Amino acid sequence: MRSDRREANRRYDKQRKDDPHWNFLRSREWRDIRRAHLQREPLCRHCKLSGHTKLAREVDHIKHPHGDYDLARDPTNLQSLCAPHHTKKTRGKPLIGVDASGRPIDPDHPWNRERGGGVG
Repeated sequence: MRSDRREANRRYDKQRKDDPHWNFLRSREWRDIRRAHLQREPLCRHCKLSGHTKLAREVDHIKHPHGDYDLARDPTNLQSLCAPHHTKKTRGKPLIGVDASGRPIDPDHPWNRERGGGVG
C-alpha cells in the first residue's frame, strides 16, 4: 500500500516538474513566505468565519498565480487554512460556511435567498 502511494506521488511529481507554480511551491523562498504568513495569521480563516478556532496548517493562494510570481508572493493573495478547508478549496469545492450564530454566509444559500440575501 505504502509503495503504491509512493509510486503515485512520484508520477504526480514527474507530471508537474515543468509547472512554474509547482516549482515555486517547492522553493526555499515559498517556505519562508509560508512560515512568515502562518506567524501573522495562525488560525484558519474559514473556521474563524464560522466562529471556530482551529490552527491553520496550510497557506493558500486566494487567486491561483498561474506563473505570475508577483501574485504568488503577494501577501494580500494569501490566506491561512486548516487542512480540511485547504483540501476542499483545492478540489474546487466552495468554502463558504456559517457565521458565529450558525447562519449560512453564502448569499445564494436558500436560507439567505428567502430572507432577501445577505447575512444580517
